[in-house]
Amino acid sequence: MGKKIFLIHFLLLRDLVNQKMSRICILHIGATKTGTTTIQHSLDCNRKILRSAGYQMLPNKLRKGNSDYLLALSHNKNKLNQETQDIYSKFFTKKNKSNIILTSELFSVIGANDRDFFQRIFNFLSSFDFKIYVILFVRNQKDWILSDYIQDVKGGGIYSLEKYIQISLENEPEKYDLYKLISNLKNSGVNLTINPYLRDIRKKWKAEMCFYNSLPYFQLPLQKLVKKIKDQNTLRPSRRAIDEIITFNKVYRSNFNKDINFSKSLKQSFIEVVNALAEIHASQEPLKLSNNLENQIEKFYSNGNNELCNEFKALKKVLIFD
Repeated sequence: MGKKIFLIHFLLLRDLVNQKMSRICILHIGATKTGTTTIQHSLDCNRKILRSAGYQMLPNKLRKGNSDYLLALSHNKNKLNQETQDIYSKFFTKKNKSNIILTSELFSVIGANDRDFFQRIFNFLSSFDFKIYVILFVRNQKDWILSDYIQDVKGGGIYSLEKYIQISLENEPEKYDLYKLISNLKNSGVNLTINPYLRDIRKKWKAEMCFYNSLPYFQLPLQKLVKKIKDQNTLRPSRRAIDEIITFNKVYRSNFNKDINFSKSLKQSFIEVVNALAEIHASQEPLKLSNNLENQIEKFYSNGNNELCNEFKALKKVLIFD
């Protein structure tokens, strides 16, 4: 009886939301290295449950993996793609009352460099009577850059950590500039939820659970969701493992005289080598930044971080360091 009462209450609430308000579009924009892959995997595993709660993701034929990468890319000022936008338009204009969840870290990657990008995306979505809610996870730049570096090496990179950081700060400082990204979002005037990425502080913190708690009018008990989601991209090799992987990458490049461009089978084999190296050296201390590198990164982004923390107090725990 209790379950039936809850279901009736929930359906009435969902119908009320759909009748009295515009459809909701959840736009999860990353940022990169903040549990985005885990969130996307969880969303895909829970499609049916989420649909019963009035939320749905786009069909897989409109997506790349578990991501709405193509929609983001179609609004890039250098690659505007009307054909892709038309495909999405056909889906959004279907006669259904479901709220939509869109997710891709590419939204934040492009939006940090293009101040008008979010306005183009929001105008496009608003034309289908969506009320837009943006969900952003933020991570301190020190752990963020280190995580990016490890992923770069796993993908064939050959730079030392020191060189990688130097190139990142000189050539693409906007990538980690949270103040600029959030300023671009605020200028667009949408509903914005900013969640601090706490995995570096609390190991039991779950990005996907934080995401679901951020959904407006989401009444489904979280225990109903599929929980057996393995954390993605959490491997942090030791410095020795990283050095050995870089040596492997250099040998590959010298033998083939070109940048690494893995086939699907070779990529899988390479991942197995990386994981094996990490396991061999698992007893060693994971790769970390030197004090000098930490200070360099912190100083580079300190002004913007301080501005954000003055406005969003919850971000102090991840952006301000003693």
